[in-house]
Amino acid sequence: MAADSDGDCDICLPFGRLNALVKSFKGRKSISISQEKDGKGHITLKSGQSRFKLPTLPAADMPEMKEATEDTHFSVRSDDLRSWISKSVQFATTDELRPYLHGISLQSEDKTLTISGCNGHSLAKIVRPAPLGAEAIPDTIIHRPTCLAILKILPNEVDVDISLGKATISLTFDDLIYTARLVDGVFPDINRIIPADNGNIYEVQCEAFKQAVGRVSHILSGADKLISSRVALSFKKTRLSISAENSGAEGEDIVACKRKSGDDVSIVFNLNYLLIIAEAAGTDTLIFHLPTADEAGSLNNSAAAKVMATNNDDDLFVVMPMRA
Repeated sequence: MAADSDGDCDICLPFGRLNALVKSFKGRKSISISQEKDGKGHITLKSGQSRFKLPTLPAADMPEMKEATEDTHFSVRSDDLRSWISKSVQFATTDELRPYLHGISLQSEDKTLTISGCNGHSLAKIVRPAPLGAEAIPDTIIHRPTCLAILKILPNEVDVDISLGKATISLTFDDLIYTARLVDGVFPDINRIIPADNGNIYEVQCEAFKQAVGRVSHILSGADKLISSRVALSFKKTRLSISAENSGAEGEDIVACKRKSGDDVSIVFNLNYLLIIAEAAGTDTLIFHLPTADEAGSLNNSAAAKVMATNNDDDLFVVMPMRA
């Protein structure tokens, strides 16, 4: 980063305060940082008529994070990387007690790269052609907070160089090198929980479905956690009913659907998972592969519903039902 300096200085600054202050200086041409000679290790931050004094720590106290230097290197366009992460990270659990699910998985096989996220109740599996150099990467789990940080700092339409090590991942673009630790664990074999024989297949317009679920969700506002996410879907030949109940209030919305095969199915899902899938799919039409009516009320793997995007067979989502 270009800067005018009258000397060398190595210090650690409080990120939260510094970040908030710099954002508040938006529109100003310059920011100056000077080290105080008060023996207390403070710096003075100035911009325009604003002046702030911040505490510091010695640079030697900063934990060392070495860049990944192993042999796995590949490049990807920033827009593609953003798409991979945004489609999958929403399915990673926020429960840090399950670290192997607290992130997204990268796995390569047969010249394809699979990006997955799973929280035990829903999952995303995104398959793309492997970039040159990524045809045989080691199985990798990137922390959820790391993924969210990457989404914040990624610029548009640039090449991102990625290096994978045994414990770290490094991303290089523009003048920035971003390094983070990887999750130490083994991602589960999600192929075992993806239903293969669901014969009840329905086609639904994605945007109409998302808006209908959003409208019905207002009925659940203020409900306790046991019912605050329950949405019932009733699939018939050309009609999908989306409904919810809460403390005497009821709501229903109807959208058109097209039965491609199978029978009528009524099933209950978590509202949030349905909205996440509709947002992540990024398609005009969703294809629901549903369990049988008998399986829909159970909680085993055969009850799971598979959702696919019509314009991209390589994007696959799975969601477990709730008890009817």
